[in-house]
Amino acid sequence: MQARGASHRIGVGTNAIDAREFSAVWARKVWTPRMADNLDPRMREGCLRESTAALYGFLDGFSTARWVNPLSASNDAENKLRQLRLAHEIGLPVPRTIVTNDPDEAREFHREAAPIVAKMLTPLSTSMTGTSFFVHTSPVSEQDLEHLEGLRHSPMVFQENIAKDVELRVICVGEQHFVGAIDASQSQAGRTDWRAAKPGEVRWARASLPDDVAVPLHRLLERLDLVYGAVDLIRRPDGEHVFLEVNPGGGMGHARARPRFADIRSLGRRTRRITGENAMRALIITHTKDNECIDKVTQALAERGVRAFRLDNGLVPDRDQDLALRGQRLCAHHDLARRRRGRSR
Repeated sequence: MQARGASHRIGVGTNAIDAREFSAVWARKVWTPRMADNLDPRMREGCLRESTAALYGFLDGFSTARWVNPLSASNDAENKLRQLRLAHEIGLPVPRTIVTNDPDEAREFHREAAPIVAKMLTPLSTSMTGTSFFVHTSPVSEQDLEHLEGLRHSPMVFQENIAKDVELRVICVGEQHFVGAIDASQSQAGRTDWRAAKPGEVRWARASLPDDVAVPLHRLLERLDLVYGAVDLIRRPDGEHVFLEVNPGGGMGHARARPRFADIRSLGRRTRRITGENAMRALIITHTKDNECIDKVTQALAERGVRAFRLDNGLVPDRDQDLALRGQRLCAHHDLARRRRGRSR
């Protein structure tokens, strides 16, 4: 590959944007490309592998830009067990946890730590609001322990059920953080996992963190090499804060519910400083249509002279779209295009 002939372009409709024009990338979420339902099963795995390789190869064209977060760091930070280990080493309280595909181990853990909950290591949904196939954190009953045959096909996370005064979502950006308190106590379904609550059953409020929680929390993000992270905590009735997990591309649901207290403009200004004061064009990689928070950050960046572009990935094209990135065409040319032009003269 010769550098003089390299180019990476994003095409949206009749417009094309050169990757070299971008000085910052916010990798909100990079999902595995989804294949059309009518694709030949014999081709699906290969097409998925090639699409993923092409997407990551294309994103390498932004190597000179400032990333929030760097893809390698974001991918590594998705390891939930690593998160718990590092949080414990730093001094943050964490729940007693096991990950197992052995029903006997799960039953023994229940005897030792009940009440417990079950959750997954990876998400099945792209939204904080959940979908019909969203797997919520759920309490484990004695009856559940009698029906664990399917566990051998997919290990699950089992944790002690932490008594809660309130749940907290903490958006960390650089050295700053924004805290939303979640009260789903009025919801029967949402008491274990607030995302299972019905609309109107969850109340958000502005909150804060004591220094003995905030300082190690930011130290954790440093250990994970993250610039941005959405952290979930539980504040117990005795005031102790328990770390659950950090999502490198987590949403700002409290900003969507109560935009004023979330101070999204401040978040946008902070993101502006992190992406670099000289940045003029920024690429936001995301995956949802209804993320008002991204729109607010985009507006805040625009007010400070940064033009932001959204790249939605991982969605199946409709009949009017010819490629598997919701109408956006990715082109990575490495010298070949330059040589072709030379032949045509």
